[in-house]
Amino acid sequence: MVEESSATRGIILKRWARKEADAALVVFTRDFGKLDLVARGLQKANSKLAGHLEPLNLVELLLIKGKHHDYIGSALTVNSFFNLKTDLNKLYFAGQAIFLFNQLVKPGQEDKALFFLLEEYLEFLDSLSGPISKEKGSSSYNFFVLKLLIELGSGPEMFNCLVGAEKIAPGQNYFSLRRGGLVCHKCLGDIDKQELLRISDNTIKLFRLAPSLDFYKIYNLSINKLFLKEFSLIIKAFLEYHYNFS
Repeated sequence: MVEESSATRGIILKRWARKEADAALVVFTRDFGKLDLVARGLQKANSKLAGHLEPLNLVELLLIKGKHHDYIGSALTVNSFFNLKTDLNKLYFAGQAIFLFNQLVKPGQEDKALFFLLEEYLEFLDSLSGPISKEKGSSSYNFFVLKLLIELGSGPEMFNCLVGAEKIAPGQNYFSLRRGGLVCHKCLGDIDKQELLRISDNTIKLFRLAPSLDFYKIYNLSINKLFLKEFSLIIKAFLEYHYNFS
């Protein structure tokens, strides 16, 4: 909760024009979580804040508590992620991450780990030399999604069967979209087959390994394309099933 005057860092998730020359912004801050803020006069041609408060920017903010809205008193860019914004693929996957983050993270959910996760992902994309391929960009984005779901407490169960509770053994296993994790072949029973996706042992290993690695290590892993595709399909199907997000 913003106090009378508070300094913090934030990542601009969304910005749009408001009445008169003001602008409304959604910002995920390091110290207060996701906030809806107003920037007075931001639409004016001579606004000194406009360049700092662009979406995807990391900024130092001075927040002012108001009666009906909290306001941005001052802003200074820490990182505009310029290299990211000059590559269409990087910008696309960063935009997807920002949109999903804004959809899943609720206002007032104060969690520094969430802030640092988003910051790390944007810094990773920005630091890559040269353009990123669609394949590499897609896999990196899906690893971000997995890390985000885990941080939000919605990460999939990849070690034990969600029906029998036994440790998953190599062999014929399935991913249950409704339950959010693995089900072994012995426990299928009356489970609706439409909620099940076949999952290979190597893709299970990938789900287990990814959360412990940073984006650079994941990016440089030599992973079979078939396993990456299976991983991506499961992540996409899980988001569609639970969040209607494709």
